[in-house]
Amino acid sequence: MSTISSETLFFGTSDHWPIVLSCENIFFDTNSFFPHTNWKAFEAVITLLQTFWTEEQKKNSADEWYKQYIRFIAAVKNRVTHWKERDKYKPSLPADIIEKLKEIRKVRNRYYHLRHEGVFSEETWVLLRTLTRESRVDIAKYKTAQWQNFLANIQTSYDKSDKAFWTHLSRIYKSRTLPFYKLSDGTKIISTQQEITNELNQYYSEQFKASALDCSNEHAVQIDSEYKELLNKLAISRDKVEKTSTWEITQLIKTLKPKKSAGFDLVSNFIIK
Repeated sequence: MSTISSETLFFGTSDHWPIVLSCENIFFDTNSFFPHTNWKAFEAVITLLQTFWTEEQKKNSADEWYKQYIRFIAAVKNRVTHWKERDKYKPSLPADIIEKLKEIRKVRNRYYHLRHEGVFSEETWVLLRTLTRESRVDIAKYKTAQWQNFLANIQTSYDKSDKAFWTHLSRIYKSRTLPFYKLSDGTKIISTQQEITNELNQYYSEQFKASALDCSNEHAVQIDSEYKELLNKLAISRDKVEKTSTWEITQLIKTLKPKKSAGFDLVSNFIIK
């Protein structure tokens, strides 16, 4: 879909604030760009700089440390995310099963349309159940056949099937400490873990620096004013605020839904979990 102009409503940093879009020349294209995030590289950067952020937590207040840290992980995610053009429709199932699934979708739409009008069609309901059951059986048979072909290829390549199979898989899925072993800073190639850590530390320290307050943006000024007012209320409040613990934060994180959408801070629940 092509968007001509857009205007974002800047109110705070909460998740899922509305966005107003004015669109023209709307069209659909089967080829589009999709984000591809290298989560292995993301995990490696977070691991390498874990000691640095632990020390930073001792120097700054919890609130200031949190604001810097979410800017940091958002910068890391953007750095390891690449937009690639790919086909939207790449079914892994054969054409006959795809056609049956399309037929099921038509029957399902017809069934729910009749129910919305207050009409219960037993014939449509039975047809929907029958087609759904048959499609599940066909998909299971297809996946089983594909798995058997995979095993057959390994068995023909090696004499001892069982040992060769697990050896083959262990080579494919062998995990390593880092997904990369060399890093280029533009002038030279660095390869040691300490040099890579220092280079990443220097790079992302510049990326997540807190920006100066834009006095021309009335929304930014309003947010900053409300934030300072809240801090003043907390300073003179007699209510006792108990400190949280790592265990409590961990329990709260476990209750979050692992969604990948994020607000203006670009930090999703998926990244936090």
